[in-house]
Order: sequence, then structure tokens, then C-alpha cells
Amino acid sequence: MPRKGAFPHIPSATSWDEEGPGHEIPYLVVRQALGKSGPVRIRGLALTRVGDTVVVRPVNPRGHRLQQFIEVPRQPAVLGQLARVLAEWAQEAEEEEVRLRRRMQALGERHEGPALPEYG
Repeated sequence: MPRKGAFPHIPSATSWDEEGPGHEIPYLVVRQALGKSGPVRIRGLALTRVGDTVVVRPVNPRGHRLQQFIEVPRQPAVLGQLARVLAEWAQEAEEEEVRLRRRMQALGERHEGPALPEYG
């Protein structure tokens, strides 16, 4: 019997609900996520259409999709807003990377002293 005020159990999507192979977005670096038994290593995200939602699941280093997921309604307004926010964040991340590369290059040039004479 469910507790008073508890959210109803919603079963996760099964493979027969999936409408297509979906897309996988790999990370260049293995990240950590929290699972029931502690940290879980993930290497990317799997995006799949399931009915009227888009399901986002983490993928482990062996290529298996993990149980944890979020569902995003497959509505133009919601997906469009999500796409705009992600595009804005991608632009910000690109600008930050350019600034970081410039700083690293400037530090490298500053630490390079005059060339030592060759003895031979």
C-alpha cells in the first residue's frame, strides 16, 4: 500500500516501447554519476524517443544503458527551449575554452626563457 503523500510508481520504459535506435552522445572524459550503490562511471548519454517523450539515459564505459533516466516531453515548445538553452551553454563553453587556451599559451610563452647555448 502506498504511503500517504508518496508519488505513484511509474514503470520505466521497456524496450518494446522504444520507437527507434535513438542517438548516443559520447563524452570525451568518463564522468561519475550517483547510483543506488554509490558512484557509477558513465561515458555518454543515450537519447531515445519513447512514445510522446524523449528518454535520456547515461551509458556506462561498456556501452550499456543505465537504469537511471529522465523523460522530456516530446513537445516542440519544450524541446525548442531545451535546444536553445543547450546551444547557449555550448557557445559559452566554447568561449571559455578559447580563453583558457589563450591563457595557457600566454603562460607557456612567459615560462619559456632564452634558449640555452648548445655545447658540443
